[in-house]
Amino acid sequence: MACVRHVQVNEKDVDLEQLEEQIDIQKAPCTECVSSIREIQSLIVQYGMNSTVVLSHVMELVSGMVYLRRDDGQFLMANHHTGYFYGQSVKDLLQTPGADTMALCDGAPQMWKADEEVIRTGKLKHLEERVRNAAGQEFFYSTIKIPHYLQAGVHFADLKDGVVTENLVTEGTKVDAVLSLSVDVTDLTLATRQIQNQYNFDPLTGLANRNLLRRRTKQAMAHCKRTSCIGALLCIDLDNFREINEIFGHVSGDLLLKQVAEALSARVENPDYLLARFSGNHFALLMKEAASREDVFELADGLIEDFAEPFIFDERRIAVKVSIGVSFFPDQADCFEALLKNTELASSLAKREGGGRWSVFSPELSDSVQRRHHIANQLRYGIEADQFTLSYQPIISRETGAVVGMEALVRWNQQHLLFVHPSEFIPIAEQTGLIIPIGEWVIKRALFEQKRWLEENPGTSLAVNLSSVQFQQPEFGQKLAAIVSESGIDPRCLELEITESTIMKDIKSAIKTMHGFHEMGLGISIDDFGTGYSSLSYLKRFPINKIKIDRSFVQDMGQDSDTRTITTTIINLGHNLGLKVVAEGVSSEQHVSLLDEAKVDFLQGYYYSRPMPVLSFQDWVCGYYARLKCPKGLVGASVEGRPF
Repeated sequence: MACVRHVQVNEKDVDLEQLEEQIDIQKAPCTECVSSIREIQSLIVQYGMNSTVVLSHVMELVSGMVYLRRDDGQFLMANHHTGYFYGQSVKDLLQTPGADTMALCDGAPQMWKADEEVIRTGKLKHLEERVRNAAGQEFFYSTIKIPHYLQAGVHFADLKDGVVTENLVTEGTKVDAVLSLSVDVTDLTLATRQIQNQYNFDPLTGLANRNLLRRRTKQAMAHCKRTSCIGALLCIDLDNFREINEIFGHVSGDLLLKQVAEALSARVENPDYLLARFSGNHFALLMKEAASREDVFELADGLIEDFAEPFIFDERRIAVKVSIGVSFFPDQADCFEALLKNTELASSLAKREGGGRWSVFSPELSDSVQRRHHIANQLRYGIEADQFTLSYQPIISRETGAVVGMEALVRWNQQHLLFVHPSEFIPIAEQTGLIIPIGEWVIKRALFEQKRWLEENPGTSLAVNLSSVQFQQPEFGQKLAAIVSESGIDPRCLELEITESTIMKDIKSAIKTMHGFHEMGLGISIDDFGTGYSSLSYLKRFPINKIKIDRSFVQDMGQDSDTRTITTTIINLGHNLGLKVVAEGVSSEQHVSLLDEAKVDFLQGYYYSRPMPVLSFQDWVCGYYARLKCPKGLVGASVEGRPF
């Protein structure tokens, strides 16, 4: 007789396609079910509907709801499972007129509709039913229904391999009843749905997760190949989510992710598109069939605009920028993994370009990323193989013409890659964390190479660039103090150059860190000033000695009067705050003349010298003074007892 079977599922390692296949097997009209209903029909024909043999088999041996029903809805036979469903004893149910049974429970009309179809068509029917019984309980049934004949002289519809054959039914005989067997699969169905939800959806945001994104993308790619249409996958990354987590905490971070999911859902209204959160702060939008590439770009623009305003929760305003990568299919990828990789490459490019924008994948972008990976691998070897060197660029006093210091700049002599510019390998070193050992090496090496020169030229200083990764290290101050102490150099000779953007990431923490440097006796300057977003109120609180005007302002001074005005304003601002000002990128006599008029304090650039190795630098200083025919005593002219 029919039995209920169970699915064993390991939720930690589940293949949903295999699971669904297994569940379909469980719900299908199994051989036992077909045999059971066939045997019941045989017993009815052989012994009659009221036979105790039939009733005992139906009521005692069948694990499910079984009944025989006439074409007017009258129940002719039922077991206790059926009676329970309709809220009646079997005796009362059999005595209830067919029309009246429709009101016994919410699920009655639905079940009669299926019964009526079998009687009308004379065909076997297998279906999954979701119905409520007389007590209001919801059940899921896997049901098989077969036509039955009540007329005298008609035996029964033979059931062979689940198909009704009417070889024993006389011609013109009408089907006038239905025999139904329903197996309760409620627990199985609910467990399946729970597992499917866990497998397919992100529990935090309710969006699709990586598993469902993968499956739908495969289906979309197959659809686009068949129909020759285009689809797109967008990777949407939150640029500053890590900082938000660190500043506001993970609870606020989770709340933000929920708000982001809501904002994305509000923008994406097309039901054929799928939004997903596939990891951490990474979201995706699958566009199954895009009208055109321009429509995709327009949607990407809209998403960028949605994040222009800050998110507000717990009375906090949090600015969030997104970087979006776009990749099209099927022409740019033939599988989900390749497509997702393409979109992530494009979003990484958008982030490197400043964030708050979108970028489209291209094969050239893939080549660029491969080069970045190669550089990252070679950087690790370069540290071990001592492939880095330092070059020094002099800093000149505008007023006296004296060499008052130098800036140490790292260079990488890599054989296989030839020359790799610092603007290319330093961002990669920052992203991989390799900037930490490289940065420490730069400070140690520069102090070692220039120690004698600094000691012989009092009042001069050595400037080194500090990466934002180093600056944010909690233990960096201790490491730096140990390096300076070990070198034996006066801390006032060392100056740390920190960019505006580094300081403004976490102002409160930055002020504390900078005060620590100041207490060591180190000089501090803000590098690339004018390119960030420093507030004057914060600028006054920073314990800095100097600001360095970004080279872009200096380069445009000769051609643009507005730039000259801005540069002069920055210089005056610095002086009003008691700071010295350095102009970088000085490359012509015109630059020197304009900066002299603006009363800048110090000059640095190719007009005086390119960066050069330590020995070349010292030779250059001697030659420089020889050309000026001025005494060496002007070297290192100090201001109020400290460099610059």
